[in-house]
Amino acid sequence: MSALRSRGCTVFTRAAFTLVELLVVIGIIAVLVGVLLPALRRARESAQRVQCLSNMRQISISIIAFANDQSGRMPSAATWTPLKIDPVTGSFKTLASGAWGSADLDPQRTFSPDWISWQRVQDEFSGATNTCARLNITYSAVSRYLGGKLIETFTPTDDNKVNRALEAIYRCPSDDLYTRLSHADPSHGSYRYSYTMNVGYASPVSGSTFYAYPGYTKSSAGGVRVDGMFTGKISSIRSAGQKILLICEDSKTVSSGSFAADPTKWNNNTVVLDLLSTRHELHTKKANNLANSGNGPVNGEGNQDGFGNVTFCDGHGEFFSRKDALRSKYTGNPNPDPVGF
Repeated sequence: MSALRSRGCTVFTRAAFTLVELLVVIGIIAVLVGVLLPALRRARESAQRVQCLSNMRQISISIIAFANDQSGRMPSAATWTPLKIDPVTGSFKTLASGAWGSADLDPQRTFSPDWISWQRVQDEFSGATNTCARLNITYSAVSRYLGGKLIETFTPTDDNKVNRALEAIYRCPSDDLYTRLSHADPSHGSYRYSYTMNVGYASPVSGSTFYAYPGYTKSSAGGVRVDGMFTGKISSIRSAGQKILLICEDSKTVSSGSFAADPTKWNNNTVVLDLLSTRHELHTKKANNLANSGNGPVNGEGNQDGFGNVTFCDGHGEFFSRKDALRSKYTGNPNPDPVGF
């Protein structure tokens, strides 16, 4: 304060900020915000990356537990065609056609060998009605190992809300499912989860051959893998700590619960590959967009390398390269990697 004397009186006045001082303070605050926000964003994304990997490890350990309880047989990869376990023979078979969205529900639909039961008659996020199987998350082969109790539902609305805590385990906390485009047609619906299973180490439909890779016809593919034969059982997976089991897949490429690696198409802008998501990096990497493939040309933005979460057949997880996640050394693909890939 300053004091002014006038005719024997003392008058006190309060000092105020000048315009320059105010602008300096505002400038300092702006700089601090600019410095702190990226750091806070990195910290939040780092925490979500850890949570994502924790989800994947829980699922991977549950898959291993399922295999151990099924005489070593791995679960199926949850493709567009849902499967069931024959209660008499224990074999994996295609779900009866009567279960495809009709009132005549197959009573065996709850006995699923698919690691995730993902198809929904009513899409939770778009509200669209599909003609696919009427399933819910508790039908998943590994749900009971994740603390989920089998609950049979009979309406599309109930299918979407039967066990929210269990559904959260199958979803990456950084995956914005509300803005994800609906790539799939109504015959199988859109995949509204984040993780996919390597078809190279998943069991097939009973009576058919093992999942074939490009260049290996279904009649001759057998269980050929890069380092030996895969019999459908976990014991036949060689170097399990190097073989990918689950990936956190890019929202632009995911269309089902299965991951099929094909590095030969990396530089082909007319196709969409199943690619590891880079959503946990500050800048997500480009990937050809599956959302347009059903209604026109693929969005040919190309594919870029990056890093995302994967887990391996021994249950451990890593922050892994997108390109490495396609290599035969890690996927079991019997085809050699492209030269220079």
